[in-house]
Amino acid sequence: MSAITIKDVLKKAIEMEEAGKIFYEYAAAVTDNEDFRKIMSVLATEEVGHKHIFENMMHNVENINFSDEKNEYLQYLENYLTTKSVFDRKKFESQKYDIKNILDILDFAMDREQDSILYYMTLMTIVREEQSHLVQKIIEEERKHFIKLNKTKNLIKK
Repeated sequence: MSAITIKDVLKKAIEMEEAGKIFYEYAAAVTDNEDFRKIMSVLATEEVGHKHIFENMMHNVENINFSDEKNEYLQYLENYLTTKSVFDRKKFESQKYDIKNILDILDFAMDREQDSILYYMTLMTIVREEQSHLVQKIIEEERKHFIKLNKTKNLIKK
């Protein structure tokens, strides 16, 4: 197993945010519901902001290696996340046509937001203390995304 560095972890976070943006833009484009389109567009824009935060963090970190124990956990986490299609553009492109309606979009997005939260909670444990508040802010925003998606789902189901 090759050693994972903090820059590797931040690169993955950047990829996740890029993929989230692409997904939300796709979701906005395939619906006729104007309210839903607006929600998806806002989420896409917020993903871009998260990406910029991680890019700035990457420019300001030393490329340290992690202990074997932490490295093993990060390897597990990365393997777990690569099974999720929104974090892998090619896989998402092949699966997006299986999403047939707004409820499918919402379920898919909610699962991905939860996966993002898991990844970022791990990231919190490895970034410098002065950067942890930025990651915490993104975790809070991802939770808000989940809540927003869940509320939208509940409204649509009525």
